[in-house]
Amino acid sequence: MLIKKSYKTAISTFAIVLTTGFVMQNGDALASRFASDEPQAQPTGIAPVKTAENLTQTVQTLAPLADQSGLADRVNSTEENYSAPKITSDQNLSALGLACDVTLDATKSVGAMVTLELKAPCHVNETVTINHQDLRFTSVTSEIGHVKVQIPALMAAASFDVTLVDGSKVSASVDVHEVSNYDRVAVQWTGDSGLSIHALELGADFGERGHVWAKSPQTVAAALQARGGYITVLGDIDFPGAKHAEIYTYPSGQVQKPGVVRLSVEAEVTAQTCSKEIQAQALQSGVDGEISVSDLVLSMPTCDTIGDFLVLNNLLRDLKIAQN
Repeated sequence: MLIKKSYKTAISTFAIVLTTGFVMQNGDALASRFASDEPQAQPTGIAPVKTAENLTQTVQTLAPLADQSGLADRVNSTEENYSAPKITSDQNLSALGLACDVTLDATKSVGAMVTLELKAPCHVNETVTINHQDLRFTSVTSEIGHVKVQIPALMAAASFDVTLVDGSKVSASVDVHEVSNYDRVAVQWTGDSGLSIHALELGADFGERGHVWAKSPQTVAAALQARGGYITVLGDIDFPGAKHAEIYTYPSGQVQKPGVVRLSVEAEVTAQTCSKEIQAQALQSGVDGEISVSDLVLSMPTCDTIGDFLVLNNLLRDLKIAQN
């Protein structure tokens, strides 16, 4: 069912620039600033500084050092067990001198989330495509070639792979058995689509508490306390070929109150989407635990309707929450 509605939204963007400064002063310059040719009077009540002769006498009266027998053997043992890192002469290094190895680590986190960390020192400021099951989105490496992102697991045997711009690929997997306690749905698209998931939890209406969407995403912490679901937005770069995704998570295995979470997808008519065809996919777990994928092709209205929204009520199945 397709419903057309019109309302205005305002988006503000905030940029914070952090600037760090360093100041260093030469110690000799400071010493010369306070140096003086005038002899300084000895302050009363302060003991005179010991002369070199006095210091020598003091050192001679110290107790002898403890027996150091065997020290040389221990030092030699340490040297024998140490092996310097092996870097071959033909090994490629990054600008920072790091080996150009590419690694991907997947670590289970709370709420059936996975922390995915890519390290690619020789692929700085490059776009990468991250894939989890049928979910895909684009990210960009940092100035040292890192990407770190949290992804809601869609299956217990969660596998991930990352494809770099040169076509090379690296993979990782982790077991997330807690995923059975959560219902998750996703929508993904390429470029600018104006799409967003809206969840009305247990009788909530638009704009009320329990209306969860990208502008009111809620948190993983709230889901852990069975206080409702949350939205995860994936894809952190904007260009025509960039892939984006939104995932809605509801803690169905922890909520005690039965009811229905009504799901819809909205498409905003913007200057970038008007009079165009939008292609997207909806991902949702089926009765057998597998992920079902539904294709969406949406013809957007003309540009004189900018600011309107199209509401798709049947793209995602509502979630029926049973009494736990």
